[in-house]
Amino acid sequence: MNKPNIVIVHGAICGGCDVALANSEEAISKILENIDLAYWSVAVDARLSDLKSLGKIDVAVFMGGVRTSEDEELAKWLREKSKILVAFGSCSAYGGIPGLAALTSPIELINLVKSTITTSSQYKSIIELPKLPELSTYRALPHVVNVDIVVPGCPPPIKVVNEFVNVLLKYIAGEEPIGPLVIAGSKAQCETCPRKPKDLSKLQIPSIKRIYEAKIEENRCFLEQGILCLGPVTREGCEHSCINVNMPCTGCFGPLPGFEDVGLRYIAGILALVAVEREKELMEQGLAKILDKLVDRLGVLYRYTLPRSRLYMLKLSLEGSEYAR
Repeated sequence: MNKPNIVIVHGAICGGCDVALANSEEAISKILENIDLAYWSVAVDARLSDLKSLGKIDVAVFMGGVRTSEDEELAKWLREKSKILVAFGSCSAYGGIPGLAALTSPIELINLVKSTITTSSQYKSIIELPKLPELSTYRALPHVVNVDIVVPGCPPPIKVVNEFVNVLLKYIAGEEPIGPLVIAGSKAQCETCPRKPKDLSKLQIPSIKRIYEAKIEENRCFLEQGILCLGPVTREGCEHSCINVNMPCTGCFGPLPGFEDVGLRYIAGILALVAVEREKELMEQGLAKILDKLVDRLGVLYRYTLPRSRLYMLKLSLEGSEYAR
């Protein structure tokens, strides 16, 4: 009996997700034992034409966001051809760090890149630049097509990769996907955080500080020290890998179920904690001053989720984009 096959393809990606998958010996061994690795351009000698020549695809793993017209075409083709489509990693699932460029128009990005070229003009007649794919509106994979499995993380940790492969094997054995299934918990990081305060009802933020401005106490909640941590609005499942090395959560595991906009939800909660019993004293101008201390707001609040934010949808709507929804 022929094995089911799997293909691993890329959109806008740094390569970290490939490394995460390759680093899990358990996951790789199970894949090679039970599934035919039909296409993975960074691991086997294959071209896109080899992928397109496949008659059927059982599992398609898409890494990275949808940045170009080729990415979009490939995503739609994979959805049509594959039984199970996987958004692997935060870029594919939510937009990721490349998604921070979503508010910048494609032509602005192209002009910015051109302005940084330092090659001497004398070589222009010698070097023939290849035709690049057309940049399109940046989106996460679930904004383009329906997906069956979401594997969050930047990159996904080994435990999550192993769990994903176990789920995949169940699906291959005949269990129907109920999607999209997110390989993560449904509770917030704070629920099981080793720094969780004993009494959350008394949690207050004295002021907002950047990491270099504070001497961080290792066993104390970051928020109590004025260091912004996205644990309250981020899914659990990473085993607090950042928090365990004395760094706050930046949100790579994605939003909690039911959270339409991570940034708006987080800002509302943070202001409430900063302004506990001081709303009348601070008033609107006082709250604005607090927010002024938040440097790089998009990078902090939407580091991995900007393409799914209301802010981005508003931009697309004002532009009359077909992708505004």
